[in-house]
Formats: sequence, structure tokens, C-alpha cells
Amino acid sequence: MGFTKSGVIAGVALVATLATAAPAVAGIYISREDRGVAYVAGNKNAYAATFDNSCDGQDVAAQYYRDASPTTRRTLWNKTGCNGSNMSGEGSWIFQMRLQEQFVAGTDYYSAWYYDYK
Repeated sequence: MGFTKSGVIAGVALVATLATAAPAVAGIYISREDRGVAYVAGNKNAYAATFDNSCDGQDVAAQYYRDASPTTRRTLWNKTGCNGSNMSGEGSWIFQMRLQEQFVAGTDYYSAWYYDYK
């Protein structure tokens, strides 16, 4: 499961929609057509964001670490459903992130960890 054209297009459309609310995408961008999208918006003052592009009834989340608290794993859930998005509050630089899809009756899916080095 790698980057897909439709997943990237969906993510780009979301970025365009959120452009007035947050800085441009920087650093980490994870897209899985059959799962969802997780990415970092901004740089020094960063936001975590998620987008559900799979429309399969499963919630998606971004798990991530911030520079100001490097040992605290944070989770941003997106429970808005098909084509829904969610964005965290502003915070310090996000240096590590992965995508999660929740399966209530089974094992959750996790992407690999992705890193953004200063």
C-alpha cells in the first residue's frame, strides 16, 4: 500500500480547502487510498490533520510527536466519516507521525512511522 494518485488528489483537495485556516503542508504527508490521509500543516507552529477518504465506516487518526514534548504520543481522531477532516490546535513542530485506521471488531491498521528532521 503506497501513495496513490487518487489518495494524493484527495489530500491536495483537502489542503486547498484548509489553506485559509492553516499554513501550507510541510514535512510529513501520509496517504493511503483505502485508509485515509494524515499530514502536518505548518512548520514551527504546526497542526496535525486527518482526512477520511476511504468511506468505509472506520474512524481514522494521526498519531504524532511534537518537539515541545518529544516523549508524549498524541492522537488526533477523525470521527466525522466519509470525506470528513479534523485538525489539531497549533503547537510546536511535529517530527514523527503515522496514520491509524480503527477496526472495532478487529486489529487496527497502522502505517509506518514517518519522520521530519529539522
